[in-house]
Amino acid sequence: MNKVLDITAARARLTRLVQEAFVERKRILIGKRGVPMAALLPIVEYEELLQDLEDLRDMEEAEAEYRRTGGKRLEEVVKALKGRR
Repeated sequence: MNKVLDITAARARLTRLVQEAFVERKRILIGKRGVPMAALLPIVEYEELLQDLEDLRDMEEAEAEYRRTGGKRLEEVVKALKGRR
């Protein structure tokens, strides 16, 4: 686990920390008295996490729909998707 950087120290070094996260791909935990309160991470990693979360929610929704309806034939799904456009 990463060391937690005190929020006061992080404030004083914010520009450098952002550069480390972006250029050096570092993850930085920020908090008080060793307790993490926030994380600074590369934007690419943040975007990947958001996409993964969205994909997981889509899979959960699809599974719930499958359980509710008992499933659908592929042709029905394709027809429904084409109708959304």
